[in-house]
Amino acid sequence: MFQRHLIRAEASGDMNGIHGRRGLVCAAAIAVACLMIGRGWSAPPFVSGGEHEVPLADGGRGVRVEPDEIRQEEPSFYVHVEVDRPDRTYREGDQLTLRVRSERDAHLHVLYRQADGKVFQIFPNAGQRDGRIVAGRDVVIPEEKDTFRWVVGPPFGRETIKVFATDGPLDPLSAPELFAGRFNPVTEEKVASTRGVLVEADPRSWAESAVEITTEPRPAATPSPPRQRRVAV
Repeated sequence: MFQRHLIRAEASGDMNGIHGRRGLVCAAAIAVACLMIGRGWSAPPFVSGGEHEVPLADGGRGVRVEPDEIRQEEPSFYVHVEVDRPDRTYREGDQLTLRVRSERDAHLHVLYRQADGKVFQIFPNAGQRDGRIVAGRDVVIPEEKDTFRWVVGPPFGRETIKVFATDGPLDPLSAPELFAGRFNPVTEEKVASTRGVLVEADPRSWAESAVEITTEPRPAATPSPPRQRRVAV
């Protein structure tokens, strides 16, 4: 299990020139800070990467991390994801199927970023709860025998499917609510925490891949021209 999170604690100060009451106050503040650190407390979490700063659940400040920004530049193995249309373009009402394959046995997480920025975990899910995958064997989402079908609907635009293959399940993506349905919402905090875990992990322990698709509304039907009445002469 990946359990480590990227946390940055910063402290700075200059003891030169401290004197009198001000010096006592500063010294007391530093002593309190040292006591907090000694008890295992830390500054609010801050995850590097991304462009948009957002508040975290515990009141700290972090940066919004998009799933596709989490990249493994030098993987020790490869994982591949593909969709069932060569042009990767889907219209409203079309069905979409994924295939994922890893070079080695791994644990798989698949995230789907919609055109509106919302992120969902689509594997594991309520129908495919076991995230373990076997090397060289395709994982199909949804499975052919599954009664569930992934049908494209709004919002429309450019969307990203991101896969992570890891030595074990990722803690931020293993909460019970992320297995409750077929499409399980993933908060910005969990995406940022996932990046933090992977940054701190052994680089040889994980790989990633992504595919971008385009979804479009189905064109409105062109109305037929009015039929002209024939008049006998």
